[in-house]
Amino acid sequence: MKRRREITLETEKIVIRGDLLQFNWCEWCAASCPQVTAEQAAILLGEALEELYRRVDRSQVHSTPTPGGALMICLNSLSTWHRAEVRPCDRR
Repeated sequence: MKRRREITLETEKIVIRGDLLQFNWCEWCAASCPQVTAEQAAILLGEALEELYRRVDRSQVHSTPTPGGALMICLNSLSTWHRAEVRPCDRR
């Protein structure tokens, strides 16, 4: 009788470099956190911008509006929700 073992490893890492990364105050985290625009966050997640806005409305990800009208998304909340490792990278 043959035995079959199946091992599945899933890993994902998102590294953000350069001027895409900003640190802003996140009221939900009560800390200064790395943040990206909503458009950049949608690209990182590989989903439509409208879906990301629905996640913001459901409080699944943290967001902070800027005085200019842009919506910044907290990367800490993205990594928690998406279960991906999000690390800012200072190397340019």
